[in-house]
Amino acid sequence: MVDEPVERKRFEIPKDFQDHLESLQDKKAVEVIKELCKRVEELAEGLGISEQCTAFITDGDLAVPWRDYWTEDRRGTKLVS
Repeated sequence: MVDEPVERKRFEIPKDFQDHLESLQDKKAVEVIKELCKRVEELAEGLGISEQCTAFITDGDLAVPWRDYWTEDRRGTKLVS
Protein backbone atom coordinates (compact mmCIF):
# COMPACT_ATOMS: atom_id res chain seq x y z
CA MET A 1 0.00 0.00 0.00
CA VAL A 2 1.14 3.55 -0.59
CA ASP A 3 0.34 6.49 1.68
CA GLU A 4 -0.64 8.74 -1.22
CA PRO A 5 -2.05 7.47 -4.52
CA VAL A 6 0.46 7.35 -7.36
CA GLU A 7 -0.74 8.59 -10.71
CA ARG A 8 0.02 6.23 -13.57
CA LYS A 9 -0.87 6.17 -17.24
CA ARG A 10 -4.45 5.00 -17.83
CA PHE A 11 -4.90 1.44 -19.05
CA GLU A 12 -4.58 0.97 -22.77
CA ILE A 13 -3.48 -1.77 -25.12
CA PRO A 14 0.20 -1.13 -25.96
CA LYS A 15 0.62 0.76 -29.23
CA ASP A 16 3.46 -1.51 -30.39
CA PHE A 17 1.09 -4.50 -30.07
CA GLN A 18 -1.52 -2.72 -32.16
CA ASP A 19 1.08 -1.66 -34.72
CA HIS A 20 2.30 -5.26 -34.99
CA LEU A 21 -1.20 -6.39 -35.96
CA GLU A 22 -0.74 -4.75 -39.35
CA SER A 23 1.94 -7.33 -40.18
CA LEU A 24 -0.57 -10.19 -39.93
CA GLN A 25 -1.83 -11.62 -43.21
CA ASP A 26 -5.35 -12.44 -42.02
CA LYS A 27 -6.94 -8.96 -42.24
CA LYS A 28 -10.27 -10.21 -40.91
CA ALA A 29 -8.51 -11.49 -37.79
CA VAL A 30 -6.76 -8.12 -37.46
CA GLU A 31 -10.10 -6.31 -37.44
CA VAL A 32 -11.52 -8.72 -34.85
CA ILE A 33 -8.47 -8.29 -32.61
CA LYS A 34 -8.64 -4.49 -32.92
CA GLU A 35 -12.31 -4.56 -31.92
CA LEU A 36 -11.51 -6.79 -28.95
CA CYS A 37 -8.73 -4.42 -27.88
CA LYS A 38 -11.18 -1.53 -28.02
CA ARG A 39 -13.69 -3.50 -25.93
CA VAL A 40 -11.05 -4.35 -23.31
CA GLU A 41 -10.15 -0.66 -22.96
CA GLU A 42 -13.85 0.25 -22.66
CA LEU A 43 -14.37 -2.46 -20.03
CA ALA A 44 -11.40 -1.20 -18.01
CA GLU A 45 -12.90 2.28 -18.06
CA GLY A 46 -16.36 0.96 -17.21
CA LEU A 47 -14.98 -0.96 -14.24
CA GLY A 48 -13.61 2.30 -12.87
CA ILE A 49 -9.97 1.38 -13.35
CA SER A 50 -8.30 4.73 -12.96
CA GLU A 51 -4.88 6.32 -13.09
CA GLN A 52 -4.69 6.43 -9.27
CA CYS A 53 -2.68 3.49 -7.89
CA THR A 54 -2.86 2.79 -4.16
CA ALA A 55 -1.04 -0.55 -4.15
CA PHE A 56 1.17 -2.58 -6.42
CA ILE A 57 0.88 -6.35 -6.64
CA THR A 58 3.23 -8.75 -8.34
CA ASP A 59 2.97 -12.51 -8.57
CA GLY A 60 5.80 -13.60 -10.81
CA ASP A 61 5.34 -17.32 -10.25
CA LEU A 62 1.51 -17.16 -10.22
CA ALA A 63 1.44 -18.93 -6.84
CA VAL A 64 -0.93 -16.60 -4.97
CA PRO A 65 -4.42 -18.06 -4.45
CA TRP A 66 -6.18 -14.89 -5.67
CA ARG A 67 -9.73 -16.21 -5.17
CA ASP A 68 -9.28 -16.18 -1.37
CA TYR A 69 -6.49 -13.61 -1.04
CA TRP A 70 -8.64 -10.58 -0.12
CA THR A 71 -10.64 -12.31 2.63
CA GLU A 72 -8.25 -10.89 5.26
CA ASP A 73 -6.36 -7.64 5.81
CA ARG A 74 -2.90 -7.92 4.26
CA ARG A 75 -1.37 -4.48 4.68
CA GLY A 76 2.36 -4.52 4.36
CA THR A 77 5.12 -5.54 2.06
CA LYS A 78 6.61 -8.94 1.46
CA LEU A 79 9.54 -9.52 -0.82
CA VAL A 80 10.41 -13.02 -1.93
CA SER A 81 13.36 -13.82 -4.12
